[in-house]
Amino acid sequence: MNLIKGLYYNQTPNNSIYNKSKFYKNSKRYNKFQQNYSQSLYSKLNKNKNDIMNNYTNYYSNKNINESIRMMLKDQKGSKFIQKTIEEKSSEFLNKLYEKIKNNLFEIMTDQYGNYVIQKFVEYCDKKIISNMFTKISNNLYEISINNYGTRPLQKMIENLSGNMTNNDINILLGMTKGNVLELIKDINGNRVIQSIIQHIKNKELLSPIYKELNENIIEILKTKSGCCVFSKVLLNITDIDLSLLVENMIKDFNILINDEFGNFSLKRLIKLNNENYNIKIFPCIKDSITLFSCQKFSSNVIEACIDNTTSLKKMTIDKLIENDNYIAKLILDQYGNYIVQKALQNAEQKEFGIIINIIKMNEKKLKQSQHGRVIYEKLMKNYKQYLIDDKSEKSDGKINNKNGKNKKHNNGNKNKNKFGGNKKNK
Repeated sequence: MNLIKGLYYNQTPNNSIYNKSKFYKNSKRYNKFQQNYSQSLYSKLNKNKNDIMNNYTNYYSNKNINESIRMMLKDQKGSKFIQKTIEEKSSEFLNKLYEKIKNNLFEIMTDQYGNYVIQKFVEYCDKKIISNMFTKISNNLYEISINNYGTRPLQKMIENLSGNMTNNDINILLGMTKGNVLELIKDINGNRVIQSIIQHIKNKELLSPIYKELNENIIEILKTKSGCCVFSKVLLNITDIDLSLLVENMIKDFNILINDEFGNFSLKRLIKLNNENYNIKIFPCIKDSITLFSCQKFSSNVIEACIDNTTSLKKMTIDKLIENDNYIAKLILDQYGNYIVQKALQNAEQKEFGIIINIIKMNEKKLKQSQHGRVIYEKLMKNYKQYLIDDKSEKSDGKINNKNGKNKKHNNGNKNKNKFGGNKKNK
């Protein structure tokens, strides 16, 4: 009998203890037996590991060994055993192993335990083998991408070929995405594969087919959490031509994105590129509704980004806010708008800063009287106290403090007197 089969797959002993009733299966005695048996089995496997490696050709000449290896990879302990053997970095072992699994890659990659073996195998094997693996799974690439287990080894394969992909590898990956970009991005597993492809295919121009499909469904994609994550990768590896086409469609539906839970983050990332050409196109979209956007949960994030950047968009946004005193007066009392005012104070130049401070002073009473205003006023006092308090009020506060100081001294003097009016005797 084959060594691996004898040690591993015929592991159920003809033992009366093992085949006892359900009482034993629920008992500590049965569990202890099973644990001890498993340990003894794998100690034998480890002892004979060298024999397996040295006589690999003989073992694998058996016609049934393919089935044995396939089953071993799909078992938890068998998977761990093969992974440890892979870590020994024997090129002979890796080549022989690949010969036995190459026709079952789809099955192994989508298996609960087999996927870990492929991930480990890809770390140590030759790049040419990974390219060959892409060819073998090309017909099942989409199914692997959206599979809970298959997505992990596939990402590893793409990652390990980063910068060394052949034209055939790129064509296989792009062929898989053709017509499936929207479905992949919306899928919890597929979107990670798309991100990996965008990140590791270094030639930006080759990614244009993906961006073309993305552009056709840009609003639907950016309104999802996974789409927002993909867009962040896109911004790091896209040509100017493809990005300008994306920006045009985003500007068309700006009001939809700015008020969306995830869409607003994509607009923020776009603004943070600090590209003058794109940011100039954004200002006309916000100028007529700047107070409305500033007082809403999601859109206020975008207004903050407009203020906190290095392009002319910052100055235009702040100038618009101080154009009317009522804008700042309204925002400082709002639970979201007050953050816009604080961000404006951090980024404003001296002239604009003074205007905002004066408006806050004029509305100081309203701030102290409102529920949100009191909290906001305390924050402003911590950071801008020297600007918010006038010299007169400081002097008056000083007089009150001096009076309080005198009263305290007077009271301290009274402490030395007893309840009858006499001084306490020193002991």
